[in-house]
Amino acid sequence: MEEETLTAEEERRRRKSAARRRRRGERKSQWLLRQWRGSELMEIMVVKPVMVVVVLKKRRREKEKVAEIGRKTDLKIPNRVKEPQEIKKLSCLAMETTPSESSSTPSTTVPKKKQGLGWNPLSLPPINNLTCIVTGSTSGIGLQIARQLAESGAHVVMAVRNTKAAHDLIHKWQSEWTGLGLPLNIEVMELDLLSLESVSRFAEVWNARMGPLHVLINNAGIFSIRGPQKFSKDGYEEHMQVNHLAPALLSILLLPSLIRGSPSRIINVNSVMHYVGFVDTEDMNVISGKRKYTSLVGYTGSKLAQVMFSSVLHRRLPAESGISVLCVSPGVVQTNVARDLPKIVQAGYHLIPYFIFNAQEGSRSALFSATDPQIPEYCELLKSDDWPVCAFISQDCRPTNPSEEAHNIDTAYEVWEKTLEMIGLPSDAIEKLIEGEEVRCRYGDRQE
Repeated sequence: MEEETLTAEEERRRRKSAARRRRRGERKSQWLLRQWRGSELMEIMVVKPVMVVVVLKKRRREKEKVAEIGRKTDLKIPNRVKEPQEIKKLSCLAMETTPSESSSTPSTTVPKKKQGLGWNPLSLPPINNLTCIVTGSTSGIGLQIARQLAESGAHVVMAVRNTKAAHDLIHKWQSEWTGLGLPLNIEVMELDLLSLESVSRFAEVWNARMGPLHVLINNAGIFSIRGPQKFSKDGYEEHMQVNHLAPALLSILLLPSLIRGSPSRIINVNSVMHYVGFVDTEDMNVISGKRKYTSLVGYTGSKLAQVMFSSVLHRRLPAESGISVLCVSPGVVQTNVARDLPKIVQAGYHLIPYFIFNAQEGSRSALFSATDPQIPEYCELLKSDDWPVCAFISQDCRPTNPSEEAHNIDTAYEVWEKTLEMIGLPSDAIEKLIEGEEVRCRYGDRQE
């Protein structure tokens, strides 16, 4: 009788805690909408200061813990965003800086592209031995990631929906690269993240090659600014499917190839906007009426879900697999996300260069995470210290903390279980794939 009473009490506390988290998430969204009076552009423009406020309020012990782990691998969390000439070299990757004014040797002054948060392109070492899959690589950040990896010697697979646009890009890049080195090693494969069947088919074709995969960059994403709520043919809200569910399915189904390419990495291009996100595992499609749907609610919730799922995947993968899982923030980047805005509002992007990156600047954190040799060690230290979240690399290529809500382990595991259910995989899919066993996905054929 006493055990039943305790169980009922625990259930009551769990529901009360979930309701408290839901109300907190709703208050955040309502505050943002009140402050910005429905202006979706201002949601993008102001989210950076919001992020800073949230970070400053984080518990001191969490920041000290991340800094302590970072020191073990010379990866340091900054106390502030630094100017370009102050950014120190994090590893063997040489980071370009402007010449010192105090140098007695005459030198040509390198003009700064942007004051404050802008940087020169990240210099990459030769990476001829890497095979990388980059989703959404026909525009924006993904385009820059794919091109820079290919120009550094990697075998790049552009996983895209518009294959013609990808082939046109490759033809252009090859022409511009003529005489600078060996032809770029790039290929195109069709992938539509709005179809989980397409994701499953892509993974099946790739795994059938029996070759290694060293880096998977889940870059593709959508933010339908001011758009109505839409659902994929699989029945899921489009932001949730494209930004979270499809990348999660792709990451798991490609585990056999990632193991063959060990040490390998799964890199999820996330967003600073996850700091204001909220996930209700009982209402992933935001249709219950508990929360009013807006594109902000859909986008931020999907990005928070991605961080939580990545954190559990990071903990579930054994060290022997040699797979590192991390999320990166590109900063606030001007990409095709602005194409649905009125022309006059789009012009506003150019008036705030301090907060808005171009696509090349926004690609730095993903490129750093894909190539820096210290990343696997850093991820392993987080795992060994039982840190509740996976590695999160900021736009200035330094480790930082994701949102306070992302640290909620109970909710993260609820998101994990609900995600596996939605993408049609069994709860023991990870363990089976690591052991080389067959796994059946509801949206495709078996994987092994």
